[in-house]
Amino acid sequence: MGDDRSEPNKTAAPGRDVPLDTIPLYSTNLLTVLDEDGTIRYESPSIERVYGFDQDELVGTLVFEYLHPEDREDVVDAFETITSSEEYAVRAVEYRHEQADGTYKWVESIASVDPTPEGRYVVNTREISERKQREKQLERFRRAVEATAHAVFITDPDGTIEYVNRAFTDVTGYEPRNAIGRTPRILKSGEMPPEYYEELWETIRSGDTWSEEVINRRKSGERYHASQTISPITDDGEVSAFVAIQADISDQKELEKTLRRQNDRLDQFSSVVSHDLRNPLNVAMGRVELAHEECNSEHLEHTKRAHDRMESLIENLLTLARGGGRAADFEPVVLATAADSSWANTETKDATLVVEADRTIRSDGSRLEQLFENLYRNAVEHGSDDVTVTVGTLDDGFYVADDGPGVPEDDRDEVFEVGHSTSRGGTGFGLAIVERIVGTHGWEIRVTESASGGARFEITGVELAGT
Repeated sequence: MGDDRSEPNKTAAPGRDVPLDTIPLYSTNLLTVLDEDGTIRYESPSIERVYGFDQDELVGTLVFEYLHPEDREDVVDAFETITSSEEYAVRAVEYRHEQADGTYKWVESIASVDPTPEGRYVVNTREISERKQREKQLERFRRAVEATAHAVFITDPDGTIEYVNRAFTDVTGYEPRNAIGRTPRILKSGEMPPEYYEELWETIRSGDTWSEEVINRRKSGERYHASQTISPITDDGEVSAFVAIQADISDQKELEKTLRRQNDRLDQFSSVVSHDLRNPLNVAMGRVELAHEECNSEHLEHTKRAHDRMESLIENLLTLARGGGRAADFEPVVLATAADSSWANTETKDATLVVEADRTIRSDGSRLEQLFENLYRNAVEHGSDDVTVTVGTLDDGFYVADDGPGVPEDDRDEVFEVGHSTSRGGTGFGLAIVERIVGTHGWEIRVTESASGGARFEITGVELAGT
């Protein structure tokens, strides 16, 4: 403490009988002089900055009265050890001290081992609130890291692994002793060119996060798919470490591969079936047209309607089999334009369309039009010939409503099921296709009652263009 002392002053401060030549007057830390029983005899001016008390406000009281109840016993034990043992080694004690406003602040104190000639002890105290806050945050981070099923490792600025969590071994097969001190390249399959690593480290050293899907290698040599994110940890603006989180997504990738194979087979099967059904259907429809030229029978009209229904069923089955029309690349789509275009492509009899949508969304435009067309057909099939259909906006989406008979509340959970239809001429596929299209966009749909008592289909979770 000699470096902090001012020029010795032999005069005691007013109201205190402590020789000031034993106290560094202008230390940035708080200096306290205590009797052997812990009575405060002096506080340096720093007390106003540290705790908010006036300099002489605590003089004559026991210092232990201002300690947090949970910390009091440890501090008393440490102080008694100093006052009763000549061999006690000086150590820092961390505790919470009461402030003038009644709250507590974390501080760290070191007491002199040797008492002054008056038998008093000088205690040097500094605030550590920020450090304790960082420690608390690090502890929360540590608990979260140890609880996760993903592999987590931390490297130094040069990329050398310094820490791994428990799940690291489960994911990679490497024990901590085999990973710490090495670089993450031990996990790579060797398929990445050197420039890949140069780009990776250049990115994260610049302060950016690197996210990727990679094929890594376990210690056993087995390869696995992983989703990996590497983020920099900065200290005063400088990158001091990197934290990487790696999730094993092998099962997910295998499932995706299986689904792709199944979808490809289903797509191929659907195309074959569609082709094989359409050929004889086209022949039959052509024969009916020829028969119409030779005679005028009401049976031919019934046959034509049956053929039209078969064609509609084939088209709907093909759409469903192909995923309800998978959403392709999303692009900005003007909702009103899509609604109007779809209406023009739909047989709507004497129905009326009212568009009250003035926003642009991100969507697969052709699939969005298919969604509108199916909802329009549903309204016309279940309503009157002059039904009114309204397209409007919601906070996070849009709706299509009509003034028809509506959907009974007990039936609303079933309307999207394949084959469900309350209309005599309905195929039972239209709303199922709508639900598939909604799902491929990541949206949600529900059916409720419109203002006029008809059906109202609300599509939510829609991303606005430009957001």
